[in-house]
Amino acid sequence: MKITVLMGSPFMDGNNDKMVRAFIRGAQEAGHEVVRFNVTDMNIEPCTKDYFDKIAKNDGSADTDDMKKILSSILESSVVVFSTPLYYYGMTAQLKAVLDHFNSKRELLMKKPIAAILLANCGGSAPWSMNGIVIHFDCICRFLHWRDGGHALAYGLAEHSIESTGALDQAYQLGLNAAAQVR
Repeated sequence: MKITVLMGSPFMDGNNDKMVRAFIRGAQEAGHEVVRFNVTDMNIEPCTKDYFDKIAKNDGSADTDDMKKILSSILESSVVVFSTPLYYYGMTAQLKAVLDHFNSKRELLMKKPIAAILLANCGGSAPWSMNGIVIHFDCICRFLHWRDGGHALAYGLAEHSIESTGALDQAYQLGLNAAAQVR
């Protein structure tokens, strides 16, 4: 089974990267192929009027940047992982730009039986800190008709190490059991 991981953190070796590596370790131990995109290092332009005009032409010219590689991988995958640190109660701008580009392949993405998984971390320890991103993730799954494959959420990282939260084990378990989430 193929899994596409979209990592939205600019910090290699940071907390989000550690969550991604734990997920990938579990997925690979289960025998899955994993393709990881560090979207903060890629050329992904924001969606402009010109982009939407190109989508309307339906000539394949809308995605001319690194999105072609990402969308191609997603369309070959059974699981897509959205991984992000919490920036003002949502995903990073780079990951959101990737999501916005789903418009060019929306119909295909809506027909594909995909399970989506969320890996997120934040410095705040308030129980409501992740509400916004979890609701956004739920809306993405509902709109695209994708299955919510679960999430690993790490809170309180301003005061505690991610290793002390249990989130790395949750991410690992999500990777190890990813096939169970596919319809």
